[in-house]
Amino acid sequence: LLLGNKKHKKTRHMMYYAFPLLIANLVLAGSEYITHNRIRKGISENETIDTPYDGNAVMTDTNDAGGIGKTTSETKLSWQPAKGTRLIQLSVDFRGNNIWGVDKDEKVWYRAGQSGTWRKMDGSCKRVSVSGDNNHVWCVDSSGRVYFRHGKHGRWEQKSGSLVDVSVSHNGDAVWGVDSRKKVWYRNGRNGSWSEISTRFDAVQVDVSGDGKTVGALDASDSLHYRDGVSGNWRTTRTVLKQISIDRYGKHLWGTYNRKVYCSNGISNNWIDLRDGERVWVEVSGDGKWVWSVDTRHEVSYRSGDLNDEWKHLNVNETVTVD
Repeated sequence: LLLGNKKHKKTRHMMYYAFPLLIANLVLAGSEYITHNRIRKGISENETIDTPYDGNAVMTDTNDAGGIGKTTSETKLSWQPAKGTRLIQLSVDFRGNNIWGVDKDEKVWYRAGQSGTWRKMDGSCKRVSVSGDNNHVWCVDSSGRVYFRHGKHGRWEQKSGSLVDVSVSHNGDAVWGVDSRKKVWYRNGRNGSWSEISTRFDAVQVDVSGDGKTVGALDASDSLHYRDGVSGNWRTTRTVLKQISIDRYGKHLWGTYNRKVYCSNGISNNWIDLRDGERVWVEVSGDGKWVWSVDTRHEVSYRSGDLNDEWKHLNVNETVTVD
């Protein structure tokens, strides 16, 4: 009855033309949304510097939802690729506030903790180690050349020797390395000289605690050996690892084997299998409170040393600075 009067006939006439216009606008908005997302996706893919190349690579990235250790619903999302550089190895300082890493092209990268962004540094390395105080950075390149720099503002200085792996203590006084002949070497800081440390095994990796009192070495058969600093004697454990990282006092140790993560509260103690994802590299901060990892999907994550914690990604929306 109401639709029969003149006023509502006019209203119905206006709705007749307005409704198709509304539908058209909604379709256009949806198209713009899809296009916008495709453009953003293209930017994200273009800003990824390297592509995956083997099972030992890494991509570094973290969650930006609050500070370290603050878990939000975002941090529990499934793994996802992130913008940033891809690394093959990394090293962190005492509190995890300074992170150094290298990629497959031997480019060197630096990041000021989980809240920073990756910055490409000068130099070319395939393995890097930073002291707990962040003032001593050592690295080796693919030709075995050894370099040192005084923190992030320093310049690389080539040092004597030829190594494939290097590790430095908290204050830089103790530097350990492995050469291509699988021999272990030690020097007393940047101004010291290399001395061979005799072994009865072929070493492939070495790591020194921040206080220099605990040294762990892995041999070609993945067996773990350790000694009490430069004056100690090698002892062999029943532990097998592919890679090891030791905190400042030798009380928090992390390692990988067959892409699994293990941890221990003493180098000769039992190791716990965390059973929480495939990872090829782990690095514990000097204070033992934070752990960084490289997984098989080329992504870098961090977590607290609490065994009940979960891995968190670096900020998925970050950008990369190239000087």
